[in-house]
Amino acid sequence: FVTAAGIVFSCGGGWFGRLGSGDMTDRLTPARVLGLLAHKRAVAVAAACLHSLVVTDDGELYAFGSAEHGRLGNGSTSLHHTTPARIAGLEHEKVVGACAALNSSSVTTASGSVYTFGSGVGGLLGHGDTLRRLRPKRIATLRVGVPCSGDAEGGRCGSADGEIATTQNEAVPYYHTAEPLPWQRHSPDTTQSHTSSVAR
Repeated sequence: FVTAAGIVFSCGGGWFGRLGSGDMTDRLTPARVLGLLAHKRAVAVAAACLHSLVVTDDGELYAFGSAEHGRLGNGSTSLHHTTPARIAGLEHEKVVGACAALNSSSVTTASGSVYTFGSGVGGLLGHGDTLRRLRPKRIATLRVGVPCSGDAEGGRCGSADGEIATTQNEAVPYYHTAEPLPWQRHSPDTTQSHTSSVAR
């Protein structure tokens, strides 16, 4: 949660430090996330199953939780963070939005660039391959005009009407790249949500 004053709170399961509380203890009620965020004002948060991202008003990106698959963008798959850690490689950009997906993350910047990191399975990161990225990497073919939006089942960056703008200023529809999660496979709307895996 992020308040109007920019203070971040978290609660729930503490696996891999995903609550940013400095330990892996479950929290049954919201507790303030401190560490490097103690004197920062958050403007956006994103949470997935095993990690969380925080964007601050000065355009910095912080992450905590499991680093598996490179989803934290900290250059490692095993350096988990139980408190917020600033993600390197974006110092030349002002981050304005973030999305935490199951095994990957994406951010948008004030310049309209999109950066992704984490698992590249199925082309999830948008770099034209299936490689894993341990640090934020800009998608060369995309520019967007609004912050990222999405959820843990397969994040996406784009406009409210589901379109993204390329560097050629063409709008193209964007669809989920993630396969249905285990608990969604018996959901009646799963097929519709995952009918396409590419931008066309």
